[in-house]
Amino acid sequence: MKKVIRFLIIFCVSLVGGLCIGFAVGSLITGKSIGEAVGKLLDISLVETVVVSIAAFVLGSVLQVIAHEAGHLAAGLMTGYRFLSFRIFNIAVVRDGGRLRTRRFSLAGTMGQCLLLPPDEPAETVPTTLYNLGGVIVNLILSLAFGLQLIVCDSPLLAIVLAMLALSGVYLILLNGIPMCIGGIPNDGMNALRLRRNVR
Repeated sequence: MKKVIRFLIIFCVSLVGGLCIGFAVGSLITGKSIGEAVGKLLDISLVETVVVSIAAFVLGSVLQVIAHEAGHLAAGLMTGYRFLSFRIFNIAVVRDGGRLRTRRFSLAGTMGQCLLLPPDEPAETVPTTLYNLGGVIVNLILSLAFGLQLIVCDSPLLAIVLAMLALSGVYLILLNGIPMCIGGIPNDGMNALRLRRNVR
């Protein structure tokens, strides 16, 4: 029940925030009044708006989680790390000896995880920041891309979809980028901060 309530709160805040930002930015770019944009939105039924918003937010969350973990993978491989495992929700691809195998497992408080082995070099020279923040960087790029499309979008329903896709990424950016521990597990920002301090 707590998870459902938390999701609904995040969803409502995202919906209201996305609409406000979209209306304000769209008004500045196109020169149209916020009233015109609101008028178009009111042409859509409430049920249709809610259904599309929820579906888009869920789809955006899945997409952004995959992109987030792919960002860790790309950043790690670029800086000399070696692949160990890649998990989305409870489905994981794991290196087992010299082969890749599919496994099912989950870790409380995480929607995905990309584990890589650091390069064989002294601990103080191992690059840690890019690997830890690679996911946040990719979420930021995707959210900006969806946001830019939102600015030039004329369809109210498509605008809602784009807003939810962008805001699901913003949610992950805040959740992973601001250093904190969630359920006792340090997030990406906290890992980057701690490892940077230890290295230096």
